[in-house]
Amino acid sequence: MGGWVGVRVAAGEVVVALGALTRAEVPALCALADERLAGLPDARLVCEVPPGRPADLALIDALARLRLTAKRRGRVYQVRDAPAELGELLGLVGLAAAVPLDAAEPADGPPAPPADPPPPAAGPHPVSGLLL
Repeated sequence: MGGWVGVRVAAGEVVVALGALTRAEVPALCALADERLAGLPDARLVCEVPPGRPADLALIDALARLRLTAKRRGRVYQVRDAPAELGELLGLVGLAAAVPLDAAEPADGPPAPPADPPPPAAGPHPVSGLLL
């Protein structure tokens, strides 16, 4: 269980492998990812969760901080291969909306909800007859 922890650059992506890590290691990992992003202006930040990696608070801390790193740089952020229990734990700690899983998300946040439908045309209400 666990896996490799580190940052690599591959095919226009800064990939952060989130194997076994402690919360004490998270700031240095984020700093390294930020350094790599600074050198690659068009790269996206991709976090990979290795198979068998248990969902724990160190992983949540890393994902949340890496999300902020991507957002500060205006980069696309993505988490790959996230186990279902990770989504459940993110929900429990109140970060499910802040740390999206699997789908790539632009750095400025999720897409805006659809606009409200336009108001009905002016005229009498079809039932009451009152003017709108």
